[in-house]
Amino acid sequence: MEGTPIVDLRFDEVEGVPVVHLIGEIDLSTADEFQQRLLAALSSQAPGLVLDLSETDYMDSSGLKVLFITASRLREIKRDFRLVLQESSPVANLLSVSGAEEALTVDRTVSDAVEALRAEPD
Repeated sequence: MEGTPIVDLRFDEVEGVPVVHLIGEIDLSTADEFQQRLLAALSSQAPGLVLDLSETDYMDSSGLKVLFITASRLREIKRDFRLVLQESSPVANLLSVSGAEEALTVDRTVSDAVEALRAEPD
């Protein structure tokens, strides 16, 4: 539908950890804005960032690139980046086929991701 955004980002904070919920699709036409908004979500006091992909319908290689760039930038400032997705999701399939699942940290629930971030030493 014309005029309807392909991607919807919702920002939340759970126990002091920023959580970004990505609803929709990420492709070449939305990747740059997605990356800018994702990195802007990290607060200076947060131990890291959680990206909830459980409602993401589609992601191409440009979205995958954003995940790697975000993970790299967070590592540079000694912060963690955790993804939330279900095993049977299209994004999980992309991560598996590309081998990215080995390089990115994946949790099954937002609660698990937040708990893991809060448990890590500073």
